[in-house]
Amino acid sequence: MPESTELIETNNSNESNNSNNPHHIAIENPDSICFNCLNQFPQLHEILIPSLNHGSEFTNFSSRLYLCDNCLSLTNLEWWKLEIIKTYTEYNMMQLNYKYEKKILEFINQMPLAGQELFYARFGKGTSTDIMKSQDWIDYTLGKLPHEKCKYYGYYSPQEIQAYQKRFPICEHPVNRICNEESKNSWCPFVLLENIIKNVIKMGKMTIVMNVNIFKKE
Repeated sequence: MPESTELIETNNSNESNNSNNPHHIAIENPDSICFNCLNQFPQLHEILIPSLNHGSEFTNFSSRLYLCDNCLSLTNLEWWKLEIIKTYTEYNMMQLNYKYEKKILEFINQMPLAGQELFYARFGKGTSTDIMKSQDWIDYTLGKLPHEKCKYYGYYSPQEIQAYQKRFPICEHPVNRICNEESKNSWCPFVLLENIIKNVIKMGKMTIVMNVNIFKKE
């Protein structure tokens, strides 16, 4: 890495009005910058985190992390040995995870957003990488990215999320399906059952009258 570089914190168009918090401004030149404290150093510790297979938070995603001596000392050096553990799902599908994956992500997610953007977007590689302009990534994470830009990236805007929450009722008795990799999906069992019955009726195999209305409005 270069011996020294100038840290230039600019917001270009300054559309997001984040000038009051330098941690919310994308770093223009990240060379020799610690991702955690955002200070400049002549030497940094480089940590490469390769991607893993299904089940890991690093599925189809790899990145690198640059830390100064002090910020590295805030972590457990055992994390960065990146020991891999192997498990199997109930369907005998092999999963690989880093032993200290949760600790690594907890540390990364507590970093300033300007540092998180470097890790998740600019230095990230793989199909799960967020491909966005640096300041746009930060603004989207803050919920401040304009609707038009959200649509450009193919993401739901805060306005759409709010409209969806107002438009659709919330099921009072959701069914949660927890996968082995600890992800969780929720469905309304009544709507699911109603759709199944409608399909059966459409096939002409039975006639059922069903009235399902167990919903809760916000």
